[in-house]
Amino acid sequence: MFNKKRMTSLFTSAKKTIIHPPAESILFGYLLVVLAVLFGAYWCIINPPPGVYFTLDEQFISDSGVFLLYGASPRCLEWPAVPMVLVYYLLALLHCGFLLVRQLLTGSNPVEIFKLIDQSIYAYLQDRTTYILIGRTVQLLLTATLMILTIRNLPKSSTQRLPVSVRDLLIIVMVVNSELLISPGIIRPEAIAYGLCLYIITAILFTDTPDRWFGYRLMLITALLINQRMIFLILLPFILGSLILRTQPTFSWKSTGKLVAALVASLVLTNPFFATDTLIHVKAFAGGIIAKVAAPNQANPLLAQSLQPVNAFLILLTLLGFHFFRKQYPDKRIVWLYMANMGVFALLISRSAVVYPTHTLPLRILGLVPLAFGGIGIWQLITRQQRLAVQISGSLFCLFTLYDSLKFQVNAHQLTNYQQVVTWLNTLAPQTSVLLPPDFEGRLRKNINSLKRELSAIQDAELSQAKLNRFIGFIRNKPDQLSRSILFNEILLEDERLTAIQHRILVQHTPPQRYIDPYFYSPQVGFINYYIPSDQALSNFDKGTYAFLISENPLENRRPERVYNQQAGLPYYVYKASPETMSPDPQFVRSSR
Repeated sequence: MFNKKRMTSLFTSAKKTIIHPPAESILFGYLLVVLAVLFGAYWCIINPPPGVYFTLDEQFISDSGVFLLYGASPRCLEWPAVPMVLVYYLLALLHCGFLLVRQLLTGSNPVEIFKLIDQSIYAYLQDRTTYILIGRTVQLLLTATLMILTIRNLPKSSTQRLPVSVRDLLIIVMVVNSELLISPGIIRPEAIAYGLCLYIITAILFTDTPDRWFGYRLMLITALLINQRMIFLILLPFILGSLILRTQPTFSWKSTGKLVAALVASLVLTNPFFATDTLIHVKAFAGGIIAKVAAPNQANPLLAQSLQPVNAFLILLTLLGFHFFRKQYPDKRIVWLYMANMGVFALLISRSAVVYPTHTLPLRILGLVPLAFGGIGIWQLITRQQRLAVQISGSLFCLFTLYDSLKFQVNAHQLTNYQQVVTWLNTLAPQTSVLLPPDFEGRLRKNINSLKRELSAIQDAELSQAKLNRFIGFIRNKPDQLSRSILFNEILLEDERLTAIQHRILVQHTPPQRYIDPYFYSPQVGFINYYIPSDQALSNFDKGTYAFLISENPLENRRPERVYNQQAGLPYYVYKASPETMSPDPQFVRSSR
């Protein structure tokens, strides 16, 4: 049934260190990257979904970059996606430079530039579309460049490290991948990290003769990778250990120290916030770890997803691929280090209380190389007739991946119930008070009363202290001493600065008698000062405090005025206050205490 002679041909050819000439598979890989770029450009830039956004992550990254102009610390340091934060900062600087030059050419007072910048940032807060689409374009081009550089480097490896057949399959699985198609780099920071990580791994494994700057270059790229997605810190044992093995014939503490110093210097160079906001970085990273480990136990989806037929087959193929990878690769120490790092990361993910698909990205990337070795290893074992079935199965797998990508985009571009509610809210008369769930935060234009009320709550010392006390409540060691520390207070409450700056700009430039007056309610309050507890909000609505209430669930003993449940997404129920119970808006209740 199996042809063992074919299996041995995969490994006997490894003894020949023949440099690969450019092949059709490389050009085919370039073509796949171009098609992925065109796919992402159409669905995400030329024809974006209703409301432009895919996730609020884009808004957080963009705001973090733009408001560096005002000295506010980025809000996404725990991701941290800092390279894209700096891109948005450069976009804001270029816009300010354009305004300054125009002001000078017209002979106007240069001091007016500050007012113009405030006005332009106000316009940005009202509609972030231009910045978001430019940022997506930059991310798309960066991801494509990284993939092309990675593919271009693969032919430079010898067959001793990377057989031709494995290389060809590796190119296909790298590009025909959900990270580039289903979740393109223009949506989230993961695909840029995907390209950076692939470049590092393939360079470490398949570069034949590293030059003297090889380790330092990869340390710089590793710093970019960590700054783009901090979860890739987990790969440092493999990256640093493999570089030591590849660049040092005999171990040297001096050379190792230089590599570590290069990494630290690169981290600070590519992410200056490590130096300027060190403790805030620590807070963001530690807070993210605590949130994922100490959160209430949830069903970890990793096991259930692993047992799905296609995923289970790919996992088995990857595990089998480690056998062929270890047998093929000349330095077994690097293979064992690779496997150990992958195993430890899988164990940590399985023990996490909160797991999102993005958390498993390093694991999926590490699995691509053994997956390619496993696929070719099986290919060498089977007969010609069986290979036809494998070719058909592989083609179908690629087609299904493309289908899933297209399905994701079609669903994302559907008109949703949420978008219908936003459209309806924009038709309401100005000053209309509406009680909303947190999902609508950041998607609606607020009137001057709402903005002043929220700014007052953000700057309220008692509300902020109550929030601080909630944070300190999680710390068992001398919480009273922590609450009296000004440094500790400033570190924990630094997110308020950016929010306060945004509200001050909106208050100053929002025209009076425009837009609705939204209030936000949530079952969990205390993290945002102006959110109202759900029970209290519902009680206020019954008293006629708000004209409308929007809920994701039907309310008992109440008849909705409108129901939005015919489109994609969550349903929404709109309730209107009885005219008999309508009353003027009371003074804002500090419900977050």
